[in-house]
Amino acid sequence: MVSLDYIKRFYQFNCDLLAMEAPVVCFKKKDMYFDINGNRCKEFHILPSAMATSVIEKNSIYVNLDNIDDEILFFILAHEIRHCYQYQAVIDEDIYEPYSPQWKKEIKSYRNSSSLNYENQEIEIDANAYACFIYLFLGKNIPNVNCDQIKLMKRVKEFGMDFTKEELEDCSYILKPYLSKTLYN
Repeated sequence: MVSLDYIKRFYQFNCDLLAMEAPVVCFKKKDMYFDINGNRCKEFHILPSAMATSVIEKNSIYVNLDNIDDEILFFILAHEIRHCYQYQAVIDEDIYEPYSPQWKKEIKSYRNSSSLNYENQEIEIDANAYACFIYLFLGKNIPNVNCDQIKLMKRVKEFGMDFTKEELEDCSYILKPYLSKTLYN
């Protein structure tokens, strides 16, 4: 398993980049439940069709490490952090996001991972595209993402315009001990 220090730094990088209120993150590994700081947290359950979930109304993320290999962990964490950000953008009028009206509609009638075509909801495409963008920045291989690929890649390109090189580099300082290459080298 990758170090909890790296997970925590990656989490902080994403929260800083999105300028959001940091969510509570809890992990399950075998019979242990712990938060991003390594402290015990309450037992939780995730749908069998999911590796992680976010409870956006509580600004919380739950990850089952028993079902995730290290290569996909950070993709999933970025994806779930983005879901928490989406909800914050919907409820906070001071956060401008052009997709907020659509997110608001989809949050009200959200289809979870056990639903057919759930991955093509705009909130899922956005969260997947954000995670892809972060992986590209970190020089990681993007995993196969099951959704509308045209919409996904369009949104990834939009993230490239939304975040400046300086913003990415300023926020990534916390990852420096672990970074080997970035999109901007």
